[in-house]
Amino acid sequence: MVDFMKSRYPLAPEITFPVWMGYGVPLAVLFLIVLFLYISSAYLKDSPADALIDEVKSKEFLQQELKKLGNLTWPEKVITADFLITVILWIFRADLIFSGTTCVSWKGCFPGWANIFPNANYIRDGSVATAAAMVLFFIPARDGKGSKILDWNTAKLLNWDVLWLLGGGFALAKGIEDTG
Repeated sequence: MVDFMKSRYPLAPEITFPVWMGYGVPLAVLFLIVLFLYISSAYLKDSPADALIDEVKSKEFLQQELKKLGNLTWPEKVITADFLITVILWIFRADLIFSGTTCVSWKGCFPGWANIFPNANYIRDGSVATAAAMVLFFIPARDGKGSKILDWNTAKLLNWDVLWLLGGGFALAKGIEDTG
């Protein structure tokens, strides 16, 4: 969607991850509150005493389930770290501009890490996501079998149909746009 907006409106400012979060996070919080109010009004109509008993039972149940999970395994830790690093790289890829319209000096601006490369325009959020996924193919799972965190047999289980459908649609749209 970001590349579509960039190709359709080339003079518009880029929609970076922090800009997207600026729109998405408040909406997510708003809808979370609305959903909480709806669920609590629709399903918690019992008396306060019954609700308190249910809450105690729910806490006990959740604590038991949490104990069953145990500690994080090595692959779970690696995937968590990979995800957090990906999000950090998304947030700080492009210049974060707090005031003004350009990132010439440090005043009112935090330069993005993509600027260390000769052509920062080639580095997009999709590049970061692809690199983060590819890294998982190389990190050992430490399971004693010599396997990696992500292998091709697991990757084949992903729903690639949606990716091909979207990619084909974007390619067709671009072809029609270019040829008229």
